[in-house]
Amino acid sequence: MKIESALTEEEDGVPSLACAQLAAFINGIKLDANAEAELDNALKFVQEAYKHELLHEGENVLLSGLVKRRKDILHSAKIMPALNKSLASLETSVTYRTREIWNLALDIPRLKKVTLVIDACNAILRSRVWSKMTADFTFDQAKQHFIEACKSRRHCFHSIEIVFDGTNFVTTSEKVADNVTVTFAAKKEEEHNADNVIIAMVPRLKESGNAELVWVVTDDYGLRDKLEDACDAFVTTFAVPPFFLTN
Repeated sequence: MKIESALTEEEDGVPSLACAQLAAFINGIKLDANAEAELDNALKFVQEAYKHELLHEGENVLLSGLVKRRKDILHSAKIMPALNKSLASLETSVTYRTREIWNLALDIPRLKKVTLVIDACNAILRSRVWSKMTADFTFDQAKQHFIEACKSRRHCFHSIEIVFDGTNFVTTSEKVADNVTVTFAAKKEEEHNADNVIIAMVPRLKESGNAELVWVVTDDYGLRDKLEDACDAFVTTFAVPPFFLTN
């Protein structure tokens, strides 16, 4: 089986955690003057994710319907001026983390200021595309495909730091492009080795002055908690495939 065919095979119908997270994000959009544009962008993102098979058909229908319902609430509020003063009461109780990026394409104007630090194993295993590749082929093939995808978008960023869990007793780094570095964390513990490298790396990048903004790609909330005050934003792994696999 070729890698290309593996990326286009039908997924099962079980709703994913990414779908639930995206639903929470849509529910969390404030119904204010910017809501119409933000809901339109959310719908475009859902459609793009479905196009790249990151969502199955049922999830696409569910999330598109959720956007429509939020728009219906917004339009109802616009018709009744009295409600405009209390739009906050129409908000759902869903909360989501601040400084969380769901769609990198919306931030293209400032990506050139961003050093992107990627928790690579987390990003691969949380993605339907690359996790399927690890099952159908090998993790090494998925890893190489992931690195090449990152290199293909390197011109959008100030720099990209890709961090994997390694198998050696020393941490090694290799510059694979002019502004892309791949680091393999030393195997000092059974797990969290890449986390420890990232935790040390992010403050160092900020202090160096070379990176105006440092964003961390991970859905590991234990790692996020430790970096809450150190980085400028978190990027959900759900945002990675649509951006890095789109020509």
